[in-house]
Amino acid sequence: MDHLRAQIAEVIEQLASEYRAAPASILTESDLKYLLVSRLMSLDSLRGEKPTRDAGVLGTMVHCEVSWFDENDRLWLKPDITILEPSKLSIFHGVGKVRLPRKSFSFNGPAIILELKLVRSTSGVIARSVASIRRDLDKIARLHQKVEEDGARGK
Repeated sequence: MDHLRAQIAEVIEQLASEYRAAPASILTESDLKYLLVSRLMSLDSLRGEKPTRDAGVLGTMVHCEVSWFDENDRLWLKPDITILEPSKLSIFHGVGKVRLPRKSFSFNGPAIILELKLVRSTSGVIARSVASIRRDLDKIARLHQKVEEDGARGK
């Protein structure tokens, strides 16, 4: 997954540059998410379907709104975009002795999460925007802490 970071950063910077040139091209955060996912899925390393842990089942690497367990084992943490290894994904079986959760898939492997924020205010980043960004950063910190507690530090 580490090798993808530079490619992802390049895609994000290119999209940001295009947005600065044509600001009416992205009107909502959903537009931003759609465009970014589309660009990410066109990268050679993220393109196409790959085998999952389930025999004969293929999956992709890029997903939106994937639920992650929080510190209370509730599926309340949802980054905007998750990039994961399909080989560590199952839609039929849980991981180890853990049953398949109610989200109907299990995943146990390295991942990259992206949380998006589109600020269209003509006055720039205002207090309301800062509060929203802080909530997103808190979500990422909680998810990171949970991953570390589960013994997957740095993954």
